[in-house]
Amino acid sequence: MPIPDIVPIKPRALKNPFEGSDEWRFEFKYDGFRGLLHIERGRTPFFNPPKRQDRKFTHLANAIAQAFKVESALLDGEIIAPDENGVPMFRDLMRGTQRILQFVAFDLLYLNGLDLRQMPLIERLRRLERIAPKPSEHFGVVDGIVGRGLFVFDQACKLDLEGVVAKRLDDPYDRVTKWYKIKNPTYSQKDDRGFFPKRGR
Repeated sequence: MPIPDIVPIKPRALKNPFEGSDEWRFEFKYDGFRGLLHIERGRTPFFNPPKRQDRKFTHLANAIAQAFKVESALLDGEIIAPDENGVPMFRDLMRGTQRILQFVAFDLLYLNGLDLRQMPLIERLRRLERIAPKPSEHFGVVDGIVGRGLFVFDQACKLDLEGVVAKRLDDPYDRVTKWYKIKNPTYSQKDDRGFFPKRGR
């Protein structure tokens, strides 16, 4: 499957969290590098959006490749460097000092040659859950809760995560879809980004 031209959805910043309804899904926002994971018959390169291959994470891609039992797929997600408690350490990711890297997927855009981007998010997530291997030190699927935005934000703050991302469950993946990010004001690593070039979502 050739890599299509993908325009990643970039979440818009909101100052305050909100509760939402059963139309909204709230996910933890992990601090890392945004990446597209392209699976093709056991070969799994990473791409920085939109289409630049990132060879720096080849070892991570190879660790994930064999676990997926699909002909082809294209996943959107975040490359993180978790500590012993699973908390992403952005500074370690930038410095290359973390032994273990993990790709956390939050969307499935293509599967076995089929373009899923016009399907609602809830259906894309169902298909992602069906094909995803068991969580491991190298791969995971982002956690999400429907309609409890204030609770998810509170948990993100308690866990010292970067924040949360809010998405409508019936939205497709296209240029007009809006995701929203609400950052944790007490995030302990927020000042670290000033020392490094900006990447990720």
